[in-house]
Amino acid sequence: MIDRNFILNVCQKSSDMNEYLMSIYNIPVQIYAHNIVEIGSGVSTFALVAAANKIGGSVTSIDIGGWDTLNRIETGDRIMRDEPNFTMVEGSSLEVPLIENIDFFLLDSEHTYDLTMNEMNRWFGSVRKRGIIFMHDTAHESGQAMQCRQALNDYLKIHRDEYIDIHLLDTKIIGASILVKI
Repeated sequence: MIDRNFILNVCQKSSDMNEYLMSIYNIPVQIYAHNIVEIGSGVSTFALVAAANKIGGSVTSIDIGGWDTLNRIETGDRIMRDEPNFTMVEGSSLEVPLIENIDFFLLDSEHTYDLTMNEMNRWFGSVRKRGIIFMHDTAHESGQAMQCRQALNDYLKIHRDEYIDIHLLDTKIIGASILVKI
């Protein structure tokens, strides 16, 4: 089973997510997140599964690319198929059935304004009070990925009293945001 040491090794490899992997592992562990959901699977999925394995939780990953998205780590799809606490849902985040009472939710899909806004409107209501939302790619300074942060800013204008937000910056200036549902 994937564990913290597996994630420590993955952190040593360059990816757009490596600076956040230990936080993506630690936060669910610290809040005892038993119901973990992510939209947009990849390297983060391994950190979430390691956390679920530590605390006896489960991870559901939703991605239109399905199992192939896990091959950012060599033989990743085969490794994850053996994980008892992991479920892959291949499909659109706007069409698959909602999962309720989410403890930890990670959003890292396409970074267009419309999709990000639609995913936040559809899924954030399923996160329990005091649950945590982790969004990746919220500090880009140019290109299409800037739309992710703009969507988040617009969402928070409407829902400001529902969240405490913390924005992180990494050396690649990609960024991440953590929202605590209050």
